[in-house]
Amino acid sequence: MPFEPSRQQIFCRSHVMLKRNSYSCISTVYYSNHTATFNVELIALHGDVSPNPGPVTDNTTNNSAEREVRYPKFSFESKGLRLGHLNVRSLPRHLDEIKALVCLNNVDIFAMSETWLNSTWNDCELSVDNYTIYRLDRTGSSTSRSSSKGGSVAAYVKNSLHPRRVNYSDS
Repeated sequence: MPFEPSRQQIFCRSHVMLKRNSYSCISTVYYSNHTATFNVELIALHGDVSPNPGPVTDNTTNNSAEREVRYPKFSFESKGLRLGHLNVRSLPRHLDEIKALVCLNNVDIFAMSETWLNSTWNDCELSVDNYTIYRLDRTGSSTSRSSSKGGSVAAYVKNSLHPRRVNYSDS
């Protein structure tokens, strides 16, 4: 008949053992030569530690879709033109974040480099409410959206500035 260890013998062979000391602390044996202790009473005596920290509101949920997303908000002077620039490294991939950044910060002109746009993207796909997009797409024989990356610039200009494109020649 083979030897079968008891439950207590199996527990004692594990790497982690919990035991209760006489002064109300929990001692954890991590290794044979190391012990960590955690004294709950000392933490409670500190005064500003809650035994069950959590949100202040009563209507808390664990639904990840309802989590608040925080976008950067920059402070601008009340007067003057508000400008912004970002190397977006693919505008279509970051379009929702760019829309939030532009609208929340109420910028007048938001310039972007490395938009990775080509002629397959329509302006209506990239539109932001109350802004006009001006773009200079990369050149090349790009027939699909997944071809070579890099290049191209664009700018969102607020419609209240009455923007218009001006063409000029270098000569």
